[in-house]
Amino acid sequence: MWFLGLNTNPNVPVASSVTIKDTTNLDVIGHSFGSNFSNLIFTLDGQECIKHSLSDSRFSCSISNSFKTFNNGNILSVPASFTTSIFQNDFIVFFLPGLAVSYQNRIPYSCENGFSDENTGICHCNYGYVGNNCDYIQIYVTEVYFITLKEYDNSQLYLLVGNFNSNKPIDTLSIGGIECEPIEGRLTNDQIYCKSNVVLKGLKSISITQSFFNWSGLILIQSK
Repeated sequence: MWFLGLNTNPNVPVASSVTIKDTTNLDVIGHSFGSNFSNLIFTLDGQECIKHSLSDSRFSCSISNSFKTFNNGNILSVPASFTTSIFQNDFIVFFLPGLAVSYQNRIPYSCENGFSDENTGICHCNYGYVGNNCDYIQIYVTEVYFITLKEYDNSQLYLLVGNFNSNKPIDTLSIGGIECEPIEGRLTNDQIYCKSNVVLKGLKSISITQSFFNWSGLILIQSK
């Protein structure tokens, strides 16, 4: 079980690639999956993918509906999520046309932040990146701080530490179910400053959306 925010180096499960082995079986590569089948639930297009094997960096699983029914000749953009007892991490999985049938004649992606499999053309992304071309940053939060001695525009100031995309705006951000407005010019790849009218302390739910991705979890707010 992962208690995000209670550990400065938490294990956040991230999928760098999801490959269709046949019409109902998938191979998922990434990191921080753990080794307990019951702790991690993986869903794809609303279906739970039942795990057959699991290691910290790879697992195989099967779904009930065939992917042939989804494949209309276009790139497939399928919503997916990892869920544990304390957080849900939503993201998008991209599939090339025909992957459910054959891996032949694939045009390799350039894989900006990873490497391409010569046989399939699929990118295996470096830590923190996802997407067909490994060009999307997988967002997550590891720490939240209440800035005790500072205010911003008569509001309380908070610092979120994690993994973000400094080139994309934050769509939504809440702490304890209360909106925390991101401060313009204070977003980097590993920090977000936001302001709220409420003083929030203790263990709180955190939810953030940026581009395709949503992350939510429980984090202990610390004073700074």
